[in-house]
Amino acid sequence: MVCWTLSGGCGHWRVKGAMSRMKATNHDQLLRNLREILVDLVRCELPPSAWDRVERSITVINTALSTSEWSAISTETAVLESVVPSRARPLDSPPEPVSASLRERISTLIHRVDQKWGEDDGGKKRPGKR
Repeated sequence: MVCWTLSGGCGHWRVKGAMSRMKATNHDQLLRNLREILVDLVRCELPPSAWDRVERSITVINTALSTSEWSAISTETAVLESVVPSRARPLDSPPEPVSASLRERISTLIHRVDQKWGEDDGGKKRPGKR
């Protein structure tokens, strides 16, 4: 049974499923989830400690994409999804927007995910393609 929750993150609503919290077996779905989360992240304001965690996950995912380590990609996707804020925020540190350097790393990773997504099918499943 898959439980769906509706959560607001970064000023808009999106449906989150249990898929990225589990070890995903469908690589296309995993890459789709990762891409959606990355796009959400560049619009977020997070406490500095959360941005530090995002930066570590980005590093792991970049390495894992190069070697097709799907379990590492799945684990770090779940970590990133947990960082995307809901409407409740911790009171201990004020949120701040993504830094320019991390925004660039996230944008580069989105491009790499798009490339990896299209490797097995000649690009037919990439975003914007039908």
